[in-house]
Amino acid sequence: EELRRLICEFLDTEGAPLILDADALNSLALNREESLAHLKSSKREVLLTPHPLEFSRISGLDVSYVNDNREMCAKEFAVNNKVNLLLKGHDTVLSDTSGNLFINTSGSSALSKGGSGDVLSGVIASLTAQGANLYNSAVMGAYLCGRAAEHLAKDISEYSVIASDLPMQVGREIKVILSEKHD
Repeated sequence: EELRRLICEFLDTEGAPLILDADALNSLALNREESLAHLKSSKREVLLTPHPLEFSRISGLDVSYVNDNREMCAKEFAVNNKVNLLLKGHDTVLSDTSGNLFINTSGSSALSKGGSGDVLSGVIASLTAQGANLYNSAVMGAYLCGRAAEHLAKDISEYSVIASDLPMQVGREIKVILSEKHD
């Protein structure tokens, strides 16, 4: 409950964008209605990055319904709660506050390891800090982490990839993309 109160205080004050994942999402689900009211009236731009079970907790929707209706659930929740949403999973779904959708098809099961979401949040935060808007940072971050996972899975197998392998490979992916841009 203490963490939930702290997050609500951040939401109620002006400042840098917030990326909320894992424990932050679970703490908001403790008092869902009040937490959603804070999200809707937030003075900051917000990105939530749940996997389907975390999304189920914060949205109140059944996880099987979420999995069967990923795009609709993501869009409706983002628009209704005035947040950007990155719903993790196979074909990660991203929605901005206006309901614009992006489906990220890069990635593999190599990302289904503890800590991968932390790396994703870090990549998104880094891109945002460099001047990209929060939604575009989420789109780019999901794509870069997915592409990194695909290449790592080819090199060492999807079973052997761990979260700490991702940051360096994300850097390699950025280098390749930038070199293609300049060719």
